[in-house]
Amino acid sequence: MIKATALDGIKLVDENYIATDGETEAALEQAFQQGSQGWGVRRDQGVLLRLARDLKIALALAQDTTETQNKLKGLQLENGRLKKKIVVMEGLHAAMDREIAELKRQLDDAEDELNG
Repeated sequence: MIKATALDGIKLVDENYIATDGETEAALEQAFQQGSQGWGVRRDQGVLLRLARDLKIALALAQDTTETQNKLKGLQLENGRLKKKIVVMEGLHAAMDREIAELKRQLDDAEDELNG
């Protein structure tokens, strides 16, 4: 696949020289037709087909990356919710421990009264 550094020179190109979407689609269509007929293609069409193939691969990778980022964001949100639940549960646990300690103290006091 072509490296991104090979495209650095595009910033030096006058925007008026870059083909419109329609011109690009027409050139691609012609290259696809020529390449699919099995007679070979001109060098410029071969380059265009290579760039089209690389672009298709890059777009698929970008889509996969976006899906992965969205999954990661979902997992991070779920992790945050779980952390909040843990904090709440720890608070409830601490409250129950305090209540148990208070009940034990009351039980000890009641036993002392009965024995004393």
